[in-house]
Amino acid sequence: MNWLVLSMVVSLVLQMAAPVLPINQITAYAAEKKTVKLNVTKKMLTVGKTLQLKVTGTTKKITWSSSKKSVATVSKSGKVTAKAAGTATITAKVDNKKYTCKVTVKVPTNKYVTNAPFEAQEISFGKYSGVLPKAFKATKTTMYGIELYIIHPSDADLSNGSSNITMITSESGATQDQFDTYKVAIKEQVTEEMLCEQISTSLGVEVSIEDFTTKTVKKGTYSFETISYSVVYDNAIILNQTMYYLFADGYTTEITMTDNLSDTNPSVYDVTDYLISSLNFKK
Repeated sequence: MNWLVLSMVVSLVLQMAAPVLPINQITAYAAEKKTVKLNVTKKMLTVGKTLQLKVTGTTKKITWSSSKKSVATVSKSGKVTAKAAGTATITAKVDNKKYTCKVTVKVPTNKYVTNAPFEAQEISFGKYSGVLPKAFKATKTTMYGIELYIIHPSDADLSNGSSNITMITSESGATQDQFDTYKVAIKEQVTEEMLCEQISTSLGVEVSIEDFTTKTVKKGTYSFETISYSVVYDNAIILNQTMYYLFADGYTTEITMTDNLSDTNPSVYDVTDYLISSLNFKK
């Protein structure tokens, strides 16, 4: 027996017996054998951050869902957005089979809250956030059609003239690169004479301005142009004010510290200084 011929015959018979699949069926079969999986199964995010999830190994329709939308949401394309502290399970469903990713969301650590010389909290002021003592609060209001925040001790009666801080932000296109130009304009507009006239009109009595000074200060990530002065009536100081002008992020922000000679704890001076140091633009 010629063993080489026999082996060839057997090989030929086996090939003839094997089912012949069209090329498209072979490709589909190989695709079905691919492992279907989620690219991430566990992730920690901070509030506001996103994560793109993807299911590989399939071209079939994927349905996304979140077990807790208040913590993390997921779009139709698998983009996860962290909303609040907590844990959520993001599920991708393919052909009744589920693939999951556990997402843990944490609040980002603010160094100004951690390192504050008082018990602190981070508060939002529209376009910006900043750090205040927990003993203070920010009240949003509107005066003369202008939206502003009044920052004051939680137990203070503003009608009795408590020392406070006000914050007004308006869109202006301003940037820190243009700081020198803007500060010149402010110095031309806010003069000692103008303040004396406006405050006298507002209070209904003749007052004078003393210790009027202007200077540029650098606090945190920003430079501010400041104007400080004392308001005098009947030969006595009735209040001290410092206005901080910030030109950045496309906005002009005016923060005014008013010391009505009433004590606050911490002092309104310290609260203002820490607030402007901690200001952060919310992109």
